[in-house]
Amino acid sequence: MNCYFHPAIEGVVTCGKCGVAMCRECEQNAFFRLDNGNGQALCNRCSLVAAQENVDFGKSYLKSRLIKLIICAVLVFSGLIAMWIYNAQEDSARGIFIAVILWAISGAVSKIGDRNNDSIKTQIKDAAEEYNHPISSLLVKIIVNAIFGPIMLLINIYGYMAYKALHKKDLEKLNYLQSILNE
Repeated sequence: MNCYFHPAIEGVVTCGKCGVAMCRECEQNAFFRLDNGNGQALCNRCSLVAAQENVDFGKSYLKSRLIKLIICAVLVFSGLIAMWIYNAQEDSARGIFIAVILWAISGAVSKIGDRNNDSIKTQIKDAAEEYNHPISSLLVKIIVNAIFGPIMLLINIYGYMAYKALHKKDLEKLNYLQSILNE
């Protein structure tokens, strides 16, 4: 069977998705491979589909992450403003209390939609701890989120910018693949 893209050359492998024959050059220059880039090569058409899927996912992911960033930024800066206003009124305890609550909400919002990479055993242990000690568990979460809320905002801004750069590369790859297939 000859290569689908170079009919004069003998095919040595098949595409990992559609099964068309590919020559050695097509296999070596494949843009996408199965198994996180270590497996069977994909032909240019299947690579184009994979690139489009990456771009579509990246676009929706960036949109949801930007919304989360805006909400967290509003909460963190509202906490700072509350501290500043109440400090000017010589009621700094109330300002700190409001800031802690807003920062705790910000920390909780920053975790929405994140994957939990803990093991099943750890998740079960955490659930049992929350069941056995609901008040202390809630207080710990509030304190931790209040402390890390503003820090998570900075981390999320950095993560957004890094993912946006990666998305730009995915767009360039998609445009390049489209130009190759249109030739």
